Amino acid sequence: MAGFFGFFDYTKPGKGVSKEDVDKKGLSLYFDIFFRRFWKIVTLNLIYILFSVPAIVIAWFMSTYAVSWLAAIAGIDLTQEMVNGLSLLSAFVTVIFLLLTGSGPASAGMTYVLRKYVNDTHSWVWSDFIDNFKSNFRQGILVYVINVLVSALCTISIVFYSYAMKGVMAVALRTIMLLFAAMFVMCQMYTYQLMVSFELKLKDIYKNSFILLMARLPWNILTAAVTVLLIYAVSSISMSVPIAGIAIIATLFYTVINFTQIFMTNNIIKKYVLEPATAAQTVEAEEKTDIEQEPQNIGG
Repeated sequence: MAGFFGFFDYTKPGKGVSKEDVDKKGLSLYFDIFFRRFWKIVTLNLIYILFSVPAIVIAWFMSTYAVSWLAAIAGIDLTQEMVNGLSLLSAFVTVIFLLLTGSGPASAGMTYVLRKYVNDTHSWVWSDFIDNFKSNFRQGILVYVINVLVSALCTISIVFYSYAMKGVMAVALRTIMLLFAAMFVMCQMYTYQLMVSFELKLKDIYKNSFILLMARLPWNILTAAVTVLLIYAVSSISMSVPIAGIAIIATLFYTVINFTQIFMTNNIIKKYVLEPATAAQTVEAEEKTDIEQEPQNIGG
């Protein structure tokens, strides 16, 4: 299993889980960690947005073009009021687009810090974010580019099969693309976690993300459903009280959703990656010890 997942480097120092939290599980543990780290999570969200400005600009232009393109395909004659509404829709799509694709190195930095929090180990928000931003810069950029391209291609394909093609074949192709897009998006729950936790090649990051997704598919679907509920809650608040919505997005939106996803998928990574790796390292160490002791036994 160790060779299957690649090379591991997860033995980083930390205080471990505190004694008073050993018996806490589920929502109790989730909220305990969340509220103890609340202001650091807020700080991390602000840092993430600051370092994601280039990705936000790209997302804005792509979202604006996509919304206008879809309106044109649908044959909608835009009034000034509708243009204003589409601008708000573009802003919302920008927020969601950044969430789905991540922002490369900034997502790597955020994910590293949040994984430390989920495992209840200490993390210096700024320095750990910057260190992982730098160390995962190349892979982060590549993952971001791939995510953007796949998102664009999936959108174009789904729209094409919805408007340009008719019949059973169009329905089948559209369904396939929707399933692929959903699976790809759910893989993102693991992509950046694997990037910051293990020494893996890019193809292995995506391959192992898919393996972990399929290993506990029902639970991963539940995690995705919780994510959708959080997005719905924020969007509802934003529509009712725009200022409150903006404040939530600026201070909590990205870190809360990623914290929730990491918390819900943490045990899957432990079970299918960390525990097999630890077991393999233990066996290797025992075999090495036996080899070192063997000459002495023969001599005796």
